[in-house]
Amino acid sequence: MTQFILTMKAKNTFYVLLFYVLTHFLLLFYFGVLWDDQTIIGQSLAQLTKAFRDSGSNGGHPVATYIHWSIINNFANPVLAYRLFTFLIFGVISIIFFKILQYYNFHVETAVFITIIFGSLPFNFARSYVIIFPYTLGLLFMFCGLLFFCIHKNKGTLTYRILSVIFCFSSYYLLNSTLFILPFLMLLYLLVINTGKNKLKLILNNADNLVIVPLIYYLVKITLFKPVGNYVGYNVITTDRLITAPLLMLTSLKDSILYLPLYCFKLIFNSYQSFMIFVFFIFLSAGIIKLKSGLITQMNWLSKKQSLMLCFIGLILLIIGCYPYNLAGHIIFFEAPISRDQILLPIGFSILFYAAVSFTSLFINNSQLKSRFLFSAIILSISLFSATTFIQYVDAIKASFIEASLAKDLKKIKALENGNQVCLYSDDFNVPTWKQSIWFYSLCGISKNIFHHQN
Repeated sequence: MTQFILTMKAKNTFYVLLFYVLTHFLLLFYFGVLWDDQTIIGQSLAQLTKAFRDSGSNGGHPVATYIHWSIINNFANPVLAYRLFTFLIFGVISIIFFKILQYYNFHVETAVFITIIFGSLPFNFARSYVIIFPYTLGLLFMFCGLLFFCIHKNKGTLTYRILSVIFCFSSYYLLNSTLFILPFLMLLYLLVINTGKNKLKLILNNADNLVIVPLIYYLVKITLFKPVGNYVGYNVITTDRLITAPLLMLTSLKDSILYLPLYCFKLIFNSYQSFMIFVFFIFLSAGIIKLKSGLITQMNWLSKKQSLMLCFIGLILLIIGCYPYNLAGHIIFFEAPISRDQILLPIGFSILFYAAVSFTSLFINNSQLKSRFLFSAIILSISLFSATTFIQYVDAIKASFIEASLAKDLKKIKALENGNQVCLYSDDFNVPTWKQSIWFYSLCGISKNIFHHQN
């Protein structure tokens, strides 16, 4: 019996990873160095130190500096190393998220579906940029901290409590926006496993994770890691930003959540090839889910009250995922570099989406029709999100070839080598990743790599 349970757990993890790999493997073939990546690759330790010290980002100097410096100097192909690490880390995050959902009392089949949605969503395409890697590590540490917190509350082992505190603090250090969502997720878990108990006592008994550790990091951040030089005011919370944050939050939810279906259809119906990728994922998803027959028949579909409650929790998680960036004056949307601010949105959206599908199914009384609806909803949603993410990578690979072609063409322009200005015409701006990522310092970086000076 034990062997059977272990086999089932391994199969569920396999399905989660299978969908993740099929959706994201093209990341390993993206070799472009665009947007801020040109300020990382090929830079000296002194240049990296100044950039991260001045901006106060990623915990400030020296953590982000040495994360980048260690990769740049220890791998023959650092760009590939970054993308490989990112690919592996997000795969691990999917497995941890799947495990955490079960601690929150989600049925295992339900957890499989939510995790597949979580791993396939086209949010945070900026993960593919080299400079975003510390944020990726911060997200990993957040999920590790939450997992160890759940294990500690389940087993009462002090070691897991200490590990939770360490990973939570590390998460705040590398990804400041987790200061909001991580304590909320911990509080939510406490409420799930301690129904009927004194809520104030629960909070007081877990004050280290819920209040003290976030507060200590925040005090360290505002004291030691202030933006300086050209970065003065960068991501600093001001009175004006506090006032405008609610409006920016509503705009972000509109541009990232309500716009999501339109964004997916826009990419999928952009060309015949893109549409065929979508069709391919439909057949692929249908085949895999047919093999995983229990995903629909054994999934714990909710009552009306449960569905509405979970919709509410998903929406709160989306708001908390947006709000730290809104406080810094950001609006979150799908443009490639800006999508880095979507990093926390898959948590809330995947839960909200599952609750919405469950709620809709309640209006179908015929069991056979309900089964068909659920099968179609699962297949189409997974296919839609996976295909969109896959197309994003195809687009990025195109941008890589455009970058390589541009570098080859620029090398032939003698006037540019002598420091003169040159006017370029490009008809490649129909490739979104290229259009959104070719900033002035991207061109400066390409030029420096060609001519080995910065005239």
